Amino acid sequence: DPAVDSEIIIKAETGDIKVEVPAGTFSESVSMTVSTTTVPASDREAIKETNLGIEIKIDKPLLLQKELTITIHYRDIDVVGFDESKFVIGRYDETNARWITLPSTPYPAENKVVGKTNHLTKFAILQLKAASNLTQAKVFPNPYNPIKHKQQGLTFDNLPATADIKIYTITGELVRELKETDGDGRTTWDGKNDSGNEVASGVYIVYIKGPTDTKKLKLAVEK
Repeated sequence: DPAVDSEIIIKAETGDIKVEVPAGTFSESVSMTVSTTTVPASDREAIKETNLGIEIKIDKPLLLQKELTITIHYRDIDVVGFDESKFVIGRYDETNARWITLPSTPYPAENKVVGKTNHLTKFAILQLKAASNLTQAKVFPNPYNPIKHKQQGLTFDNLPATADIKIYTITGELVRELKETDGDGRTTWDGKNDSGNEVASGVYIVYIKGPTDTKKLKLAVEK
């Protein structure tokens, strides 16, 4: 019922899986199915996938008007060899055969990860890890809208364990300096300059320096 907050909980062998659907997510009533599923292999060095996967489907081709909240629990035996503090929930992009990480929060003490999504597909718990170099470094979402993407921010991904990031205007003015130092291979930008003010719409140049190489990227800010 689109007028009512809803939630689906399934009792999987690995622990409870919960999907919270706020009122107004859909424009009409739908039937939603949540099930466990196999996890496609990652296409990126900076992502290590677990075997903890689910799939969410609805019976009508409707777009989500609000974000769903996904909570996936796990057992200690399911994550041997993983760093739980670097867990995120990712959604699988079937078209491009790749994982896209979602705004997520790991709770290692509670053996769960919570994430938000506005797409329906396959999901899994993933571990972020540093890349060996900047070859596959990227920025997303691009273009970046500081209002639409306020919660997730703009993400620099596939970075080495340490990296220096400098963002410039196309005229060469330094806008912001960021550093990746926590070893998970990613960091985010809130769309503000070093003075704390939101930057103007336009194209920006990004220079990333890692331990062994450098990378130049372009990004767009749209308001």
